[in-house]
Amino acid sequence: MATNKTVIVEQIGSPIRREASQRATLIGLGLNKRHRRSELKDTPDVRGMIHKVRHLVRIVEGEQPKTTNKKVEGEQPKTTNKKVEGEQPKTTNNKAEDKK
Repeated sequence: MATNKTVIVEQIGSPIRREASQRATLIGLGLNKRHRRSELKDTPDVRGMIHKVRHLVRIVEGEQPKTTNKKVEGEQPKTTNKKVEGEQPKTTNNKAEDKK
């Protein structure tokens, strides 16, 4: 029975100013730009390549939704610069107006 295990690898670092062999390893993994992902067969050869450039890639365990602007329990809402009833607007102190 053959198992079809795969591993998803994401490039998190740039190959700029790295050895040519590390750049070639990234290309061998199917990566060429940061934040790109590649799905590969989980073999010892691929694991060795990942280990060689482990500082430039990360293994993605599962698709994680990006959290944006979720309210944290107990967090105070952000204040805005809205006019409050009964509050006088702030005025600037212009010296020209003071001379009148």
